[in-house]
Amino acid sequence: MYDVIISGAGAAGCVAAKILVDAGYSVLVAEKMSLLREKSCNGILIRKAVAIAEDVFGQIPQAVRCDPQINMGYTLQNERHVMFTIDGLGMNVWRNLFDYWMAVETDEAGAEIRENTEIIGFRNEGDHVVVSLQNEIVTEEKGRVLVGCDGVVSAVRQILRNEKRESIVTYQTYSTGSIDLDPNYFHAYLQPEFSEHAAWCCIKDEFVIVAVSAKDQSMLPEYYQRFKEYLVRELGAEFGDLEREEYGLLPSVTPTDMGEDRIFLAGDAANFLSPVCEGIAPAFVSASAFAEAYKRVCTPGNNPDTALLRNAYENNLASSKEFMRRQWTMLGHASPKFSYITNV
Repeated sequence: MYDVIISGAGAAGCVAAKILVDAGYSVLVAEKMSLLREKSCNGILIRKAVAIAEDVFGQIPQAVRCDPQINMGYTLQNERHVMFTIDGLGMNVWRNLFDYWMAVETDEAGAEIRENTEIIGFRNEGDHVVVSLQNEIVTEEKGRVLVGCDGVVSAVRQILRNEKRESIVTYQTYSTGSIDLDPNYFHAYLQPEFSEHAAWCCIKDEFVIVAVSAKDQSMLPEYYQRFKEYLVRELGAEFGDLEREEYGLLPSVTPTDMGEDRIFLAGDAANFLSPVCEGIAPAFVSASAFAEAYKRVCTPGNNPDTALLRNAYENNLASSKEFMRRQWTMLGHASPKFSYITNV
């Protein structure tokens, strides 16, 4: 029996697994995709994310970084075309390479990572949870707890809550070219003609990255065309070859959900997300909060008191949840589109 079974080998899953295996716990990580996978993400690590990553995995290698290597913060233009600048030093990485580096470090530390393996069911049985895993065949594994770190479309959360979660679809392109924007900042736009959530633009290496988002995926081409025309007209953008395009998902901002009984949730699966779509730091924070709580209440090979574990986990997250609420409130006051967030 494993001490902990984790769904997802992304930011949250790798942090939780690495902390636990370093402390002597047995950990199985089920990842439904291959480890070296594309991830639709701006790839900006704020200082908190850098600090946690380097504390858990060691120095972030040069090979996963991109230019400009230092991000100075982000700008936010609301529906009234009022611009806000939020300064804060961060690091620019390619998210697919960054995730792969974390997964390799986690695997080498002793976690068992199963690629192309999806969790399709689970059930509580006394002092453990039985998890059904699908690869080429369906197998079952036992764990003392199960942690859903499997992102927006979390299989663990969907099975636990028996409901499909509302999400926002993103469309992001990488093109050669140029634009009259400060490359040291991430630039977000909340005008409704560009998206139902947010549109954004940033520069990574030689690429101009353009993205839009919508609840209704059929609207993405129209939003994308309008946003590109705006960038050309207002910011002198020149677009060369389209090198890559990708789709992703963001969760709608709703109250956090930490799970129940022997099932725990972290990162996007727990809706632990900054409203400006910065999900790496919240994933790290919530995953490390769970791992540290597990270390506090239970030694390797023993069964945790799940009530104590949940209480410790929630206490570890209390200040971070309050910080998130302040961010939501700030965005809600800056943008009428997000005014509902002030009541979340």
